Amino acid sequence: MLNKSGITRVGGAKTAIDSIITLAGGHNPAQSYFSGYKSTSMESMVEVQPDYILISQRAWDMYQDKQMILDKLPILRSTPAGRKAYMLVVPSGALLGGLGLDSIKVATQLNKQFCPD
Repeated sequence: MLNKSGITRVGGAKTAIDSIITLAGGHNPAQSYFSGYKSTSMESMVEVQPDYILISQRAWDMYQDKQMILDKLPILRSTPAGRKAYMLVVPSGALLGGLGLDSIKVATQLNKQFCPD
């Protein structure tokens, strides 16, 4: 999850975002590496090669669009998500306090992106 400071916080196994991704029909590649949330470098993001990059609403409000994110963080173009500009905004509140109704709404929205048919 990219945030407004440009630091990447990755949710591994046993996190709200991991559960949301799973509910949405996706696979969180970070769950194989660690549990909980962890700050990582952009180089680590490239190593994982995500198909989608999830962006907090606060970060989206700062960057405003996908092209601006790619211009400010060009290393993301080295990932499948960056090459296709597959970036999805996640409301920050959906991740607070574990799973809740907002989390289910986010999972439904992500599912529409992951499985468009």
